[in-house]
Amino acid sequence: MNGNKIGETHQEWHPFRRRYNLFVNNIQFGRVDAPFLSWSFRVVNEEQELLASIDRGFIGFGMELLTDAGQYSLRMDPGILQRDMENGAISSGFLRNQVGLDRIYPRVLTYDERAVLLACAISVDFDYFSRHSSHTPYH
Repeated sequence: MNGNKIGETHQEWHPFRRRYNLFVNNIQFGRVDAPFLSWSFRVVNEEQELLASIDRGFIGFGMELLTDAGQYSLRMDPGILQRDMENGAISSGFLRNQVGLDRIYPRVLTYDERAVLLACAISVDFDYFSRHSSHTPYH
């Protein structure tokens, strides 16, 4: 790496939504807009096509309460997204277009977009699930 910024993720404040905007080379390529208590975060483009998903897995009450551990799944490939949507690993109800069809963006994300998606997953973890987050009782 030559020290140049390749992308960034911006958290957009909202009183009861979890929102992030994802950029590569100062051009927005994705957006997350999830419900307040969501553990699943869908990344969509401006046409509301699914680009990727970030899912935080539940690891058990003991681990969740007593540790800061978390297990995440990042799906970035259209084939994987389609397969997981068909077998129920991803809920398809969140993404419906005007004619009622699920739409997945057919292009594989670039390495820069994947890096920004990973940064977004880290931000989600730190902002909402970490003990360092102001959204937990562990200040």
